Amino acid sequence: MRASSSVHLDAPPQKVVPFLADLSRYPEWMPLVHRADRDVSAPPVSPAWNVELRARVGPFARSKRLRMVRTEGNDSPGASGFVFERREANGSAHSPWTMRVVVAPAGGGSDVTIDLHYGGSLWTAGVLDRVLAAQIDAGKEGLARAVSG
Repeated sequence: MRASSSVHLDAPPQKVVPFLADLSRYPEWMPLVHRADRDVSAPPVSPAWNVELRARVGPFARSKRLRMVRTEGNDSPGASGFVFERREANGSAHSPWTMRVVVAPAGGGSDVTIDLHYGGSLWTAGVLDRVLAAQIDAGKEGLARAVSG
């Protein structure tokens, strides 16, 4: 499964980047991310987070816990892109999750594009694909509110 979403924000990249470079900030604006706690055992050059994703499908909720590592990018205000990849600490094989985030200056603001690739089966089966896409779209509105607030 692949999902991609873009949004233009009326804020410069240096104001937007802190909300995107640190997964601990995602619960502030992305409804899909229920929790994201920094894994303090990870080295500073490859920061990691323990993330819980949660979405509702009618009366049911689906959740997924995974450990994500930032494999590209950094926390600097001038950063323009990040890649987060699933890397569990237990060494076992798990379905891949990769999220690419690009922040580009545009017309006095910023264009943000988030591409998510998921290689497993929990979030697929048509209905869940649509729920996941809706959560990502809701995150665009949440990010706009967080950045302007």
